[in-house]
Amino acid sequence: MNVSRPLVALSLIFLTIPSRATRAQASAAAAIGVAMQHEGDGWRSGTRIDPAFRLDNRWFGLRGDLSAMADANSLRADESSLAFNAASPAIGVLRLTTTSRFDDIPIAHGVMRGLGTVESAISAAANGRGMWLGAAVERSAALDSVAARPLLRLGLWQQWKSMTFSIASETHAVKIGARPATFHTGLRPDSLYDSLSKTWTPTTRQVFFGDSGTAAHALQWADIEARLSGSAARISFDGRLGYRPALDGAAASLWGRVTATAELSPRLSLIAGAGRESARLWVGAPASRFMTLGLRVAPAALMRPASPPHVRPSASTFSIDRMEGGGYVITMRVPDARTVEISGDFNGWKPVALRETKLDVWETALALPAGTYHVNVRVNGDRWVAPPGLASTVDDFNGAVGLLVIR
Repeated sequence: MNVSRPLVALSLIFLTIPSRATRAQASAAAAIGVAMQHEGDGWRSGTRIDPAFRLDNRWFGLRGDLSAMADANSLRADESSLAFNAASPAIGVLRLTTTSRFDDIPIAHGVMRGLGTVESAISAAANGRGMWLGAAVERSAALDSVAARPLLRLGLWQQWKSMTFSIASETHAVKIGARPATFHTGLRPDSLYDSLSKTWTPTTRQVFFGDSGTAAHALQWADIEARLSGSAARISFDGRLGYRPALDGAAASLWGRVTATAELSPRLSLIAGAGRESARLWVGAPASRFMTLGLRVAPAALMRPASPPHVRPSASTFSIDRMEGGGYVITMRVPDARTVEISGDFNGWKPVALRETKLDVWETALALPAGTYHVNVRVNGDRWVAPPGLASTVDDFNGAVGLLVIR
């Protein structure tokens, strides 16, 4: 069995982070199903096991995923990742996000290669849309040809209610074609001629031979990926389509994947996926195709793949309903959020965390006497904004707040 390094790392991090200090919410999930993979020499089928872990608070998110394939003879890690995202407080519409990520990528049957990425970006967001611009460094200890210089990353996103569309460009660089110089010594048969005796005497002499090698040539290109994700009722989906230009004689390629999840109960869902991954030259990974079908035991936070870390979601709906025993339930729909909070003059502007009860649906219960209140909401530690659907006004600090009327 091939033990995944990211899985060991995320376990150690989870055990050492004090939950009281971070006030983080932890979630864990596991999926099991059947999978078929094509890795260049034919299709392989087996049982796929996908454990996952997520730890979130308003300033950071930690996520680990592992995919393992089991057949009649072995259990091996197929692909795994560990990602840590940290975000600064918002300054107006701007925010700085830094992501550290480690991936184990299959390059052959049962052979993995590690790739580390650190990326920082500045994002701007307003009214459910935004953009980001940043730089990244990629490095693999097993591959000297991976460039360590900064690589440009940029993207745009638009949110429509519970759907989010994004398009991103990621620059990659690689050096290929290098062959090191090699030199060797050896003994070659020879003979010496004696002019006095007029005879030849066998002997040997030392010779040098080798190859001067060739210098590597650098390639730099930008992949483009479009992504659409969202949820409706008990169904969620995530679709991606990418394009890679022609490189060093290799034709341009399209790749994509789609994942759909149907909620069967609050913790159990049916998941299906299919896709094609083009060859990744900078790590030596070949092209591959896959199909999966299985069951996932998971809270709502882990029912579908995470959105790009620089996308800044916002609440799309806000509602308040009276409970039978008194008090009110506040419900907000926020696509792919880590944390959602509400604050207002009903409690001296102390943030109250909402809980994700269903996919993209966040709730909390409040005891509110009749009256008019000023309230704001915050998603993922971003700016405080007026809730959608409420009339807004300006507070004493020239900030926009929503007006909540309880009769």
